[in-house]
Amino acid sequence: MNDVQKKEFVEWSSAYETILLNDSSKNYLLNKGSHQRPFVYVEDEKTCTIMTMFLGAGVSKIEEFISRETLNTDNKDSLDVSDEHSTTICN
Repeated sequence: MNDVQKKEFVEWSSAYETILLNDSSKNYLLNKGSHQRPFVYVEDEKTCTIMTMFLGAGVSKIEEFISRETLNTDNKDSLDVSDEHSTTICN
């Protein structure tokens, strides 16, 4: 991603409540001296898909985090996961 695309992404993502970009990641994307690899917290798969389309090859890893509260552990033979989840995208 070039600097213009990074700036456009920061501006675009700020319009969505389902996308959380921390200050360190914003600074990295805006070339303000952060050394941390940026990450973005995304609350749903649709937003994740749109964001991946926006960033293209800028996305290097996608991780899905499932909270303990959404796990059904009543049946010891199978582990069922509800539809509620959050996704983190690492650039």
